[in-house]
Amino acid sequence: HLSPDAPALDIAVKKRDVIFSNVAYRGYTDYLGLSPMVIDLEARVHGSNNIVLPMPQVQLKPNRTYTILILGSAAEEPGMEAMILKG
Repeated sequence: HLSPDAPALDIAVKKRDVIFSNVAYRGYTDYLGLSPMVIDLEARVHGSNNIVLPMPQVQLKPNRTYTILILGSAAEEPGMEAMILKG
């Protein structure tokens, strides 16, 4: 993620399992193969259920790659946001 004042984050399916764990500032993960779907994701403070950024209705299409960047500030307005790059 690219939010310098945010703690390490977990990216999870809404109210379910973590799919990327302990992503630190300027950290990244490997890509993960997923089936095409529309899914609600959320960024949580690592190791907790504290949601810092909901990402509703993320649409995953077949034969595409997606990179999610978490930007902004955890402490200041306008806050954090997710930018989803499609390839």
